[in-house]
Amino acid sequence: MNWVDIVILTGLTGSAIMGVRTGVVRWAAMLIGAVLAAIIASRAYGSFAPVFTFLDNESQQRTLAFIVLFVAVMVGAWVAGNLLKKSMSLLLLGWVDRLGGLALGLIVGVISTVTFVTLLGILPSESIQDAVADSTLAAPLLEATSFFRALLPVEFDDIKDLLDKTTELVQKETGEG
Repeated sequence: MNWVDIVILTGLTGSAIMGVRTGVVRWAAMLIGAVLAAIIASRAYGSFAPVFTFLDNESQQRTLAFIVLFVAVMVGAWVAGNLLKKSMSLLLLGWVDRLGGLALGLIVGVISTVTFVTLLGILPSESIQDAVADSTLAAPLLEATSFFRALLPVEFDDIKDLLDKTTELVQKETGEG
């Protein structure tokens, strides 16, 4: 086990813990809130800007209006997420929320660690590439997520090439290829 393995384990464990603590309901509420905030703020900031008469510059008024609207919608989403989370706990469904959060956290962790290992594998540093190749967890992680490459559209061929290059490097160094 080397430092790459420690980073992989830390990333997966941290994401899983964050997922359990946050729960799938709050993750979903914040995601929906971010989308709604962007839509509402981008459509309404022009009408809302004149409220900020203490600013002389129209550009500053519009910018502040966008920020205020975006933050207000995000706060509303956060409050709604917390209320939904409490409602689920009252209905004795808190475990479902935490279990869903764990799953979502692990998915985020896997995507993050695969990205990290891939980036390490392409760095022009022999010592870093050796650390990736000597990692106990890098090869199984890349192999277990090989389906991810098949899901990427043609426009993402560069990412596929990076994943393939990292996988080949790890397999070559471990003698699995």
